Parts: sequence; structure tokens; C-alpha cells
Amino acid sequence: MKNATIYIIIFTTSLLIITACNDSTSNVILPAECDAGFNICESDSTQCCEVICEDRYHICGELLSECCLDTTSHDVFWITDTLPGYDLFDAAIINENDIWVVGEIELGQSHGNTAHWDGESWTVIQIERPAPFENVFAFETDEIWFSDGCNIYRYDGNEFHKMWECYWQDGVVNKVRYIHGVTPTSIYFAGNGGFILYYDGNTFTQIQSDSETNFKSIVGVSDSEIWFFGMDPVALRMIIYKYNGAELTIYSDYIYSPLFINYHILAGWIYGLYTDSEEYLWILTNNGIYRCNSDDASDCDILTPTQELLMYAISGSSQNDLFYTGSSGDTYHYNGNSLYKFDQLRGNHVHYGLDVSENMVILVGVTDDYENSIIVRGYK
Repeated sequence: MKNATIYIIIFTTSLLIITACNDSTSNVILPAECDAGFNICESDSTQCCEVICEDRYHICGELLSECCLDTTSHDVFWITDTLPGYDLFDAAIINENDIWVVGEIELGQSHGNTAHWDGESWTVIQIERPAPFENVFAFETDEIWFSDGCNIYRYDGNEFHKMWECYWQDGVVNKVRYIHGVTPTSIYFAGNGGFILYYDGNTFTQIQSDSETNFKSIVGVSDSEIWFFGMDPVALRMIIYKYNGAELTIYSDYIYSPLFINYHILAGWIYGLYTDSEEYLWILTNNGIYRCNSDDASDCDILTPTQELLMYAISGSSQNDLFYTGSSGDTYHYNGNSLYKFDQLRGNHVHYGLDVSENMVILVGVTDDYENSIIVRGYK
């Protein structure tokens, strides 16, 4: 009797187990099968959600279920202007009828340090004194900033105002060669001797870098992430600082070697920086353009592996509309997918600076004989 009872219990339990397994199988929830243009919803795997891409991205892939970076056209119509004498170093586009360039321009016995394009012609202007200007940064027609390396000026749409002057006696020249503004009340300046200056709309404050680096570039999209690139031309040291609004830290620091080329770690001779995102930093080197994780310089991908000996500047309207330029008029465009060289611009001139808007690109520099400055207007 005990044996029979035990047998029945075991048998009954076995039946219960089988029944439980069968019930579980019947209740399995399968993911949805989605049509082209839809993906499984993150919140509910049984539902399909339409694929919607962020700005600058489009739907792509065989099932239209991915988001790919938009590309821009390589088609640009170029017009070349010249102004008498010396160099132009930088440009700022407000719109196609409101453009500023800076440098050193000769007008007979007099000189100018900036010129303005009104849509029909260039007007040469001398601001305060006959000194070459290094940089210009424009927010709007009535909010434009200039630097000659020592003095900082602001144009309010009617008049030029000197806003700051360096201390001449310390022996450091070109302290404020480069300008980058986040807003009219948040502007950064940098130059030689590790000098960084910040303007908050009322006062100028020096940001201590504890470095003798000669800065070459400033970029950033917010005050929580500003980038400064500098170098020691003697030691061939390439250094990039990252500023979060309170602290300046080293993002990348290495000695240049022509023998070291790495497509996934930042390497090479750095020419300039670009960013339109807090996630990535684009770095132009003689190896090509790197896109690097903004938190890790060892997490990079090279987008355009090209060997160029001498570039001077990089700028863009977005990450899929980058231009860079330099010696012999060599000028390139990266559209998010491919690199294109404008062979028609190659010649006996050098481009030192550029600016890019959605509809235009401006290249500035000098002819090889140094008899004329050159301005190249590109219409997209």
C-alpha cells in the first residue's frame, strides 16, 4: 500500500510538471515582425514603432530601419577676389551680403586691417592703428569681435570699441590671436605663452593654463566643453585642453612623430579642431580628419586618410560639411561620406583661414609673391 501511494504521488507530480511546461510554452510572447521603415518599440517588443531620425540623419538600410548621417554636395561655385598687399588670416560670414576678413591690407601709403563685403564690393577699413589683425568672430551684424594679438575690439554695427589691451612689458606677443564665442556674453580668447582669456559680457578674466603652449585653435558648443589646441614648435608637442567652465584638463598630449600613424588613436601633426557636438571632436592632422570620443582621445576613427604636408585651417557648418585648406591653395570638402579635392583652386597662393556657413565658404590668404591678399568666395 505504501508503494502504491508513493507511485501515485510521483506519477501525479510528473503530470503536473508536464502540464506546467505546456502552459508556459503556450504563453511565450514573440517579438513583433515589423515592416520596412519600422523597428520593434523599445517600450514594448510586441509593437512596431516608426523609425524617426534626428536632424542631419536620414532613414537608410535595406529595411529602412537605420539612421545614417546626411551627406552634402561637393558642388561649390568659386569666385576669387584680390586686395592689394600682404596677408589675410581669418574670415567671418554673417550672410552672403555681410562678410568680414582680417589681416594686413595695403592701400597706397596707408594700410587696412579688415575688409567688409556688402554683397557687391569690398570696403577696406583700418581699426585704430596700422597693425595686422589675427582673428574675427561674428555673432550678428551688430556683434562682431576682432583681435590683433594684443588688442581686442568689438563692433556694434556702427562703431569699433577697444575692449581689452594686453600688458606689453611681459614680453609675450600675440596673447589673444584666436577667438571663439558661445554667446555674446561668453567668449574665449587664446594665443601664445599659454594665455587664455574669458569674457562674460562684463569683465575679462584670465584662465590659468600652467603652460607655455602656443594656442592655435578654440572650438566648443557650450561652456561645459571648450577645446583649446596648442603646440610647442621646438619639442613638436601637440596638446589639446578641455575646459568645463571651471577646470582646464589635458585631453591629449603627445610628441609628434612622422613614423607613428594610427587610425584609431589620435596621431600626427595637428592643424586644427572642429566640433558641433558634445559627444565628438573632429581633429585635422596630416594623416587626415579624426573623429574622437570627447572623453577619450584613444577612441578615435580616421574619416579621411590623406597625406597632406601643410594645412592651415578647418571649419564647417556641420559634421557632414567640413572644409579644410592650406598651402598651394589645396582645399578639401568632407560631406559625411566622402572627401573631395577642389583641383580648380590649386595654384600659387596660400590659404591661412576660412569660415563656413550653410550656403557659403570663404577662404583667405595671400598669393605666393606676397603682392596681393586673396579671398575666395564659394557658393554651395
